[in-house]
Amino acid sequence: MSLYPNAIDAFDRLAVTVFKIDTYIAILTCQPPLLRLKEIRLSSASTFALWNARDLPVWEVRKELEPSGRTKITIPQMLSHLLEAPIDNDSSSVIFLPEDAQIGFLSMFSEIWHLGEDGEYISENLNPIISQKEHLNNQLLTLKRRLDGMLSSGS
Repeated sequence: MSLYPNAIDAFDRLAVTVFKIDTYIAILTCQPPLLRLKEIRLSSASTFALWNARDLPVWEVRKELEPSGRTKITIPQMLSHLLEAPIDNDSSSVIFLPEDAQIGFLSMFSEIWHLGEDGEYISENLNPIISQKEHLNNQLLTLKRRLDGMLSSGS
């Protein structure tokens, strides 16, 4: 096994961490985030369980359990698939993990921020704003249902 794939995974993980930190700072300071998830065209990083393996034997066991198609798609593609695919579809080629939900929630903050900012100034044509709010609400509810499904199937 070469070091090259691990270096790429580390870079992907670093980029996602920078995105998370930027969004958290934006939330705390009531400012719009500087980065948008659409700007991050990196593949989904390996799962946290694999990344956090403490030694080689643990890593080897977790590597076999790693979802195979996870690193073949970008993060925005993965989230788009998860938010648009039916929740009861078990034949999904993309595995949904708790860290994906966190990225999904944080990616919506920028849209929510800009929608709230536009809502203060636009009063004559509310239909596009209402439509965007309904779309964001549906996405948030989809993420919540997926998390609830993970909890119920895990117990």
